[in-house]
Amino acid sequence: MQSIKLIKEYDSHPITINCEENQILQLFINLIVNALDSMESQDIAERILCIRTQIHNNSAIIIIKDTGCGIPDEHINKIFEPFFTTKTADKGTGLGLSICKKIVYDHGGIIKVESRVGKGTTLTVELPMTKVVQNKSN
Repeated sequence: MQSIKLIKEYDSHPITINCEENQILQLFINLIVNALDSMESQDIAERILCIRTQIHNNSAIIIIKDTGCGIPDEHINKIFEPFFTTKTADKGTGLGLSICKKIVYDHGGIIKVESRVGKGTTLTVELPMTKVVQNKSN
């Protein structure tokens, strides 16, 4: 679509969570669309979207990292607030990330963001697993 390189780094063990499937689908669609939008206007040599999964302490960790425009420090604490957006009216309502946060919290998880302007953003979702998986990282 935008000459984006997709990197998938998935844990070799299956991730099992107790969830509302449609809500989790909406969560990841919103996060991926935001990542794509952040790279759309960037004049960068390589647009990269990396999706990584891992298991840590019986939690599923899903990391979505982009090389987009990044989030300014003055906005970082506002991005999960309802109706906060830096997008134009035709691009968003400012509800996507607040809905994502609610979905994650309703599933007993947490969502974190790290960002650097001009370098990109990393969103990390941590959800409790329903089945304990034994691996070397636990």
